[in-house]
Amino acid sequence: MTCSERVFLTVYSVLDTEFPAEVVALLTGFGGGVGGTHASLCGAVAGGVAAIGSVYGRRKPAEESRDRAYEVARAFFCEFKSKFGSEVCGELLGDLLRKNGFDSDERKERCFQYTLNAAKMCVKLLSS
Repeated sequence: MTCSERVFLTVYSVLDTEFPAEVVALLTGFGGGVGGTHASLCGAVAGGVAAIGSVYGRRKPAEESRDRAYEVARAFFCEFKSKFGSEVCGELLGDLLRKNGFDSDERKERCFQYTLNAAKMCVKLLSS
């Protein structure tokens, strides 16, 4: 699983939403900093924002406010960036990618920590 898929499905399993679990397919391309480039948003962040959107996102954008979704997504983003120093995949993994490559156990463990923490942050924010 990609980090975006993992975070979304983890948070999704805790939430009561009207979405089918198959919406995770929308997140596949966000893995590895968007399409495996490692040059963009960390998948754990993308998955967390998607999970927040599944609860607070607008079903009718022309008729509903985005304020609550923005508030919670911003809080999540800021907490993640504060804890890890960046929200960019390549910056979070740069040293490991250069030294050991994408398939290394060290990279997998670090990504596991990002996804675990992102899921915890989301669940905490969505529970408050």
